[in-house]
Amino acid sequence: VRVSNLEKKVGNIYWSGDARMQYQHNLNNEGKAKDNDTWNGRMRINVKGQVNDQVTVNGRFVTNMYFKDTKGENDDGDTTMNRIYSEWTPNDQTYVRIGRQGVALDQTGTFWDEDGEYDGITAGWDNGKIGIDAGYGYLKSAFENNANNAYTSKNGTESWFAKLTGHVAEGADVSAFYLGAPKKFDGCEEYTGDKHADVWGVGTTIGLGHSNFTLDGDYIKTQLSGTYDKRKADDPALWTAGLTYGAVDTDKPGTWQLGVHYVKADAGAMLLGNSALDLTDQLDYGWKNWSDVHFWVARAGVALQKNVELDAYYNFAAKASGSTEDPDDTWGVELNYAF
Repeated sequence: VRVSNLEKKVGNIYWSGDARMQYQHNLNNEGKAKDNDTWNGRMRINVKGQVNDQVTVNGRFVTNMYFKDTKGENDDGDTTMNRIYSEWTPNDQTYVRIGRQGVALDQTGTFWDEDGEYDGITAGWDNGKIGIDAGYGYLKSAFENNANNAYTSKNGTESWFAKLTGHVAEGADVSAFYLGAPKKFDGCEEYTGDKHADVWGVGTTIGLGHSNFTLDGDYIKTQLSGTYDKRKADDPALWTAGLTYGAVDTDKPGTWQLGVHYVKADAGAMLLGNSALDLTDQLDYGWKNWSDVHFWVARAGVALQKNVELDAYYNFAAKASGSTEDPDDTWGVELNYAF
């Protein structure tokens, strides 16, 4: 009986995870890629507890370690649980989640990708032709990752979002989202006035038949009121477009992909943004200097072995508006492991 009960308990808990070794040639505060290289490792462990046939409780542990740090700080990272949420799936088409979770808004992830942390309740339905997602909560990652620390408190800054996705054809999706963002930015001394912000965006991903080419892009508009650092907060836009050949399948060693994207962000476009993509150097530089910035991104990836992927990126030809100096090129390479 004891062995039978133990087997049932073990069968209710599922583990998975990923690890990364990454080297990056980053920008410093002056926009120069000099003496600011980083070499770090990250491990994330996912755990899912099966409560019953329809309910699970999910969490993720994460640890970052810095093998090279020019300041001699943060050599060892603490292990924290950066996600915990419950999920109810009454059927294959519907979900409801409560807690700290990942939410993806745009198609390319340039503005807000799934690695961002959102505290609240979300729900969704997708029948294979059309999908609807909505949520209410706090933009946690925007508060923590914002380059200028424009806002530091979650008090009174509830937000909501709605997203509509159409699966118009095999390999072709079109989506639109609206983010009813904070009406008050507590802790934002530089941003004055009404302090109102909303964001909407449209995007698409299109597979070009049997050619192995994929087109994707997003257009995102942030509607601001008030004044930031004595400069009028116009409605900044962010857009990106790209073309990718091939696809990496870590179950098939030797598969590869190569792509190029163009990214343009108006001053203030990343006020509520969060991106785990390797674009943060140039986007943060534009945000810090309240400057328009545009640049090119080249990416490549290959499956070296089963569940082992080598990726590289190169951000180049960046231009900043006005008297702001153009930022340098940045690049990085990483090994990703899934288990």
